[in-house]
Amino acid sequence: MKYIGLFGIGGVGQSLIEQICSLAQLQNGLNSDQTLNLVMIADSSGLLWNSELNQGFDESVLSQIVLHKRSNQKCIDFKPQSTTEAQVLVTEHLSNSDLIKLLLRYQSTDNSSSVIDQHFIIDCTATDFMESLFIQAIKSKINVVSANKKPFTSCTMDVYNELVSFPDRIRYESTVGAGLPVLCSLDRMISSNDKIESVSGALSGTLSLVFSELEKKR
Repeated sequence: MKYIGLFGIGGVGQSLIEQICSLAQLQNGLNSDQTLNLVMIADSSGLLWNSELNQGFDESVLSQIVLHKRSNQKCIDFKPQSTTEAQVLVTEHLSNSDLIKLLLRYQSTDNSSSVIDQHFIIDCTATDFMESLFIQAIKSKINVVSANKKPFTSCTMDVYNELVSFPDRIRYESTVGAGLPVLCSLDRMISSNDKIESVSGALSGTLSLVFSELEKKR
């Protein structure tokens, strides 16, 4: 099983939750190693986490959380329906080390499941200061997936080099070019000793949208 801690429940985070819910039926036929389980969800106010340490929130709880956030409510104020109260615990923010310890407590009871690559942190926020959590997570053998570009653009070069020195543990492709495979293509070219003369294009998804709308004379 894959145990996921999700940070940020805005439009991107909500869409991710909905996609995971839509995969639930497909996952029933998969090996348990492949199933995705959201076990921690956080926004700027606090943290929701699952009291059952071998599985993720069920679809009903996830749907409630999305509706709660779409009504501009905070995680810290989330109150699940009575039938699911035992599954959801609400707390204020924890330190990075405590977050990592909590995520690592989730373990599969299925003996066939590998303990390798079970734990993931997904950053769908738009906040600074996530890089320290990323580095601690990676060093604890937790995988990191980021749709947030700020940890890579607002840090020092030393911190950036430390982040990207774990290519098997961190993925941040969606932070450039609206998810186009720009970064991995450049990395592969550099690894094969090709010399990059220049890179040109509208690599910002926002600017691409603006230009597309201008072409339509809107």
